[in-house]
Amino acid sequence: MTNPDIKNIGNLVYHASVLSALTVGYGIIMKKFLKIDIGDPSRAGVQDWVKLALTVSAAEGTREWLVKSNIIPTNIFKNI
Repeated sequence: MTNPDIKNIGNLVYHASVLSALTVGYGIIMKKFLKIDIGDPSRAGVQDWVKLALTVSAAEGTREWLVKSNIIPTNIFKNI
């Protein structure tokens, strides 16, 4: 693997893990405090898909805000 490949894969894994963690966090908040259960996406109806889409959208918005606020880095691997 070349250095650009390692950098791109590393940044992809970084962004996926941040987005996944935020999505899980929002899912937990929705279930515990708002009493909204996302349920099983493989057996989900339209309402469940809307809930899941809102959760992922909120996570993506939060990630963008954290990057713009310089709380988390844009890319974890900049120069390899």
